Amino acid sequence: MIFWFSGTGNSLWAARQLARLTADGRIVAMAQCPAGSGCRFGLAKGEAVGFVFPTYSWGLPPVVGAFISRLQLDGYTPDGNHCYAVVTCGDDVGLTDHILRRRLSRAGVRLDAAYSLTMPNNYVCLPGFDTDPAALEASKLGSAHSHIAAIAQSIGQRRQVTEVTRGSMAWLKSRVLNPLFGLALMSPRPFHSLQSRCTGCGKCARVCPLGNISLSGGRPQWDSRCTMCLACYHSCPAHAVHYGRATLHKGQYQCPL
Repeated sequence: MIFWFSGTGNSLWAARQLARLTADGRIVAMAQCPAGSGCRFGLAKGEAVGFVFPTYSWGLPPVVGAFISRLQLDGYTPDGNHCYAVVTCGDDVGLTDHILRRRLSRAGVRLDAAYSLTMPNNYVCLPGFDTDPAALEASKLGSAHSHIAAIAQSIGQRRQVTEVTRGSMAWLKSRVLNPLFGLALMSPRPFHSLQSRCTGCGKCARVCPLGNISLSGGRPQWDSRCTMCLACYHSCPAHAVHYGRATLHKGQYQCPL
């Protein structure tokens, strides 16, 4: 069983590839277990359980943390069910795997293996952060195929490994910057659509994994359940969705794989 969360498609592609390469046909969207609901699943004897998601500011996306806090895996045993995580990132993951290991431990699950998978950048809401140039994007996507195949092979062998790109100052990024990011930069309030560009097509509402966007008078309105996946921004065909003024001259990205 593979639990996944994705905004622009990188992690969804990775989850689907792992399902194909490991012959694990069950993939479950973490966002389909909304707050307040139970997240109870049954595992077969010897079945592997995976978590595939992007790192957010060198930590867990809020929706992933909330899902794990409610997770119940019937039939799971630490020695019988191999548990792994694949964390997609633009550059590095910091201590995301440490944070995940602690969260899973509280749910009675042992994280046996952790991998990071480099994919094109999609965070654009701060100065200095933008999508990758076309050549770098193509290079990352080209390397992703062989990397995900190697990860799938490692999972099939039930290896207990940690193969992640931590980057520099990992502790500072994950233990200090990540909490500050959550407090100051996770609000949906700056989201808006440019009246001069918005066509009212509603795609932003359709792609939101949490159903956080509704249309009012043909214009999108954001509720409070945002997890900052930026699916609305990157999927807008008119590039009308923006986050304050920070994204006005930034690129858009959706996984082409």
